[in-house]
Amino acid sequence: MDRRRLLVAVAGVTFSGVAGCAELEPGDNTTTAEVTDTPASEQADIKTESQSEEESTDDETGDTDVGETEPAAVVDQARVALNEADVDTYNQLIYGDGPLDPIKPDEFDPAENLESIELTIEEISPSTYESRTGETFDQQQAETRLTEIGADEFAVVWWEEQYRAGQDVPIDSLAVYLLYRVDAEWLLYASISNSEQIAVEDINEPTPPFANSPTGVVEQFYVSALTTGDADAVNEVLYPESPQEQVTDDDVQETDRRALVGAEERSVERAAEAASFSDPEDLEMAGLLAQDRYGVECQFVVVSTVSEGDRFVKRFPVLTVMDDGDWFVHRIDFE
Repeated sequence: MDRRRLLVAVAGVTFSGVAGCAELEPGDNTTTAEVTDTPASEQADIKTESQSEEESTDDETGDTDVGETEPAAVVDQARVALNEADVDTYNQLIYGDGPLDPIKPDEFDPAENLESIELTIEEISPSTYESRTGETFDQQQAETRLTEIGADEFAVVWWEEQYRAGQDVPIDSLAVYLLYRVDAEWLLYASISNSEQIAVEDINEPTPPFANSPTGVVEQFYVSALTTGDADAVNEVLYPESPQEQVTDDDVQETDRRALVGAEERSVERAAEAASFSDPEDLEMAGLLAQDRYGVECQFVVVSTVSEGDRFVKRFPVLTVMDDGDWFVHRIDFE
């Protein structure tokens, strides 16, 4: 998933996110425009705990006053705006200089045939966030930013949706948003957690022959290592000069059972979000070092896998290189 964007089910759009309050950078709020609320009932069955019963409306203009809209409703508005390709409205709902970057019209790339099945949007406490995600919520840092960005209150909103494309297996997608109230307006500041769940038995992994391409060699590497236990097939696509060591039969036999959900070519910036939200410059440097050292072409591939036990999709970048017409896996350990 793009660091800057998160999958939204019906439209298949992605937007900005950061994995944890500790990594967020403050800025001055530049978002002052009012927005018009879109009824969520047209999109999905919405469940909210802290949504106001009625947004106040300007008698002359008919515009919704965002300052009277509760945090969960703001998240709902942002989701509906994306589903309706209303980029302007979405951009008005995010904090101007926060980690959530505005979406440009040419960046809006909705997926086709995506169906939303269920949705929950609710305001939660930091302790609920921790119990549900198993991650630590840095409340002190969130409160510190109240002063840093001129806000007077923060809120955490849980967003969860199930979606599927056509007859595919439904996938659960969730995000947790940090919002700040600035000048009486609740604004999206960051996405502090996101994940997906899918059952291993529902995955249709790629099978040989694998293509001589960045995604093809990555598919061969992971299917061989995680599913078939074929060490020779793993080493066949491992670059001879790779920092990754050649694997043995014992290595692949001891590997935890995981299934390959997918492998997609990504830019350095988009691959960085899968590496524990590393700085894109770190990944770019890894690619440049490989180019300079071996004179090879490089391409990042983001791999998605799921374990038999936890069902959560995990993503991480893999650096592939092409040498003498053949693609190889070069580096994996970016996390």
